[in-house]
Amino acid sequence: MDKEPERYYDWILWKFRQEKEQNNMQPTIVNMDTPDVVKERKVNLLTLDSVVLTMQGIDNEKIKNAIYKDIDKKIDWFKTQSGDYFTEFEDSELQINSDTEPLKEVLTKTVSTYVRQPVEFYQWWGHVIPPNASTNYHHHRGEAEVSCVYYVEVPENSGDIIFILEASVKEYREVIKSKTNDLIVFPSFIPHMTGKNKSNKDRISVSANFKLLGGEGV
Repeated sequence: MDKEPERYYDWILWKFRQEKEQNNMQPTIVNMDTPDVVKERKVNLLTLDSVVLTMQGIDNEKIKNAIYKDIDKKIDWFKTQSGDYFTEFEDSELQINSDTEPLKEVLTKTVSTYVRQPVEFYQWWGHVIPPNASTNYHHHRGEAEVSCVYYVEVPENSGDIIFILEASVKEYREVIKSKTNDLIVFPSFIPHMTGKNKSNKDRISVSANFKLLGGEGV
């Protein structure tokens, strides 16, 4: 069992590994030799309603250039009680132009197909995590009903996305490996974060929010 780290975000990943190892060591409760048992089916009662898709035909180089062009135009997402805004270091504006419009259309069409109802593109932003940085625990509740993240450039060991849910007093975490060209679609209310970028290169992605037009939840 590896040593418990001091940094909070590293600790979350460490805790996830420990729980996973403990679960793997637990014996199977159901004895399949029991005559009354004809089939065993494990059911996860706490699921994350999300999908991971691998995309093709997207010009990542154009998207990357568009993100870096406006990387200094940071987006204010969180407002404090005093009325001041807290600026996310890694989130920046992403203009819609001839280079980025195709991606916007692909994301909108794909999200609409996944949720099986029309959606309205609401907002998007470029997301650059430099070496040794990570993304804070957050959610998009109140901004939209469904969200997505598209990975433009993900170096090896640059941090994976972690979804976190709480039921009663227990936390449930799902780590999804981030890969270049992958698109993850998920309900906006699910809290999530990104692990530490342990590579020596930037981790680049595009996040977007959508509103449902069909009148049904995700």
